[in-house]
Amino acid sequence: MTETTPDAFDTAIRGLESEFAHLMGHIRRSFRETAHRVSPGMLPGTYKVLSFLASDGPLTASDVAERLMIDKGHLSRMIKDLDERGLVQRDVDPSDKRASLLSVSDLGRERLNAARRPTRESLKIALVGIDPADIDTTSRVLRALSELSAESQGLVQ
Repeated sequence: MTETTPDAFDTAIRGLESEFAHLMGHIRRSFRETAHRVSPGMLPGTYKVLSFLASDGPLTASDVAERLMIDKGHLSRMIKDLDERGLVQRDVDPSDKRASLLSVSDLGRERLNAARRPTRESLKIALVGIDPADIDTTSRVLRALSELSAESQGLVQ
């Protein structure tokens, strides 16, 4: 590891912040476009819920609201939209028969995979020549930053 000066470290952090800002803009556009490919008229926030359920579900609505930091009323409307589109399913929570577990339906998973395909192809083109180990390292760094953010907001104990 090379030794850096405080100025070099601060400059690197500012550069990282700038790249995050650009990346966030790209992610917002990508979410909007992918949401439309999943189902025309779907809002990006609703797509985010569907995508989250695909990776972390099945979950109760309360768990989704807490982990995504979404108002429960707003989340309820998004889940209703997903349900009406046939993209989610509800099953009885075996640990609490009064609650439902939300998961992505077969149709939802099919549409999600098809909608994500162009983005994945673009990533493959953009990252051609990058060592897969470096991509894995980047994924781990992003996960650590995400967990740190959740922890600092009191979401992880």
